[in-house]
Amino acid sequence: MDFEIIKVFSNNVLLCKDKMKNTEIIAVGKGIGFKAKSGGTVLYNAVEKLYGALSEEDKKYFSDIADNTDSEILDIVEEALKIIDEELKEKLSIYFHLTMLSHLSFAIERSKYGTIIRNPFLEELRVLYPQEYAIAEKFIREVNKNLEFKLEIDEVGFITMHIHAAMRGVKVSETSEQLTLTYELVKVIENELGQKIDRESYDFIRLLTHLKFAVNRVKNNIKIENILLPEIKKKLKIYYKISQKVAEFAGKSYNIIFNEDEIGYITIHLAKIKSKDLDIF
Repeated sequence: MDFEIIKVFSNNVLLCKDKMKNTEIIAVGKGIGFKAKSGGTVLYNAVEKLYGALSEEDKKYFSDIADNTDSEILDIVEEALKIIDEELKEKLSIYFHLTMLSHLSFAIERSKYGTIIRNPFLEELRVLYPQEYAIAEKFIREVNKNLEFKLEIDEVGFITMHIHAAMRGVKVSETSEQLTLTYELVKVIENELGQKIDRESYDFIRLLTHLKFAVNRVKNNIKIENILLPEIKKKLKIYYKISQKVAEFAGKSYNIIFNEDEIGYITIHLAKIKSKDLDIF
């Protein structure tokens, strides 16, 4: 079985026609585009990855990216994308593939001119999405092996966001919104406590993880009971007031309404951060 070549994008990427199904596909494989020409064929066994059932919009988007990206860069990114498939043990959607190609082609172009877009959520991403972050680190290392102008660690953060969104089947913008909220809640907490929380500490990990799940509970209308609430209000008055301010900010700025039970649990985290040896109860 073979595929008819419609267009050669690079040494490793082709737009082909599957004559048996009468559909157009993107075929990816080591060297399948080398010396290939439109109208020729490529063997099925030479193809490592297929993206089929492409819409006209998908084909146009891919063609626009490929036509405006150096073929060598296209091959570097395609080769590195294998890492994500292998680590996740699944092939992510064509939409993820196209989004990654678009993002990386612009990121690599920016790096040539020393233009860096900083990612303010690196610590939050490392804590909240450790699997995705580790894969993104490996991915960027692989890409950088073949680049003269290396991508900065900020790109690890951006790739983490893309991977997380693809794994959960949500838009990157949703991941970004959650990160922004969590980031700003931590800033409110730090301002009220009068100290910066050590990003390497378990306190930070526990707080961030709790905030993530607390926000998700509110969004999904999941209620939890805090049987310690009366004692928390009595013994941790200062931290409860701070937690109320955090909740007020979340409500006014993001319409995330924490109830008293959630505020109580946040209070415990704040008390532990400020007084590490405190035996609260």
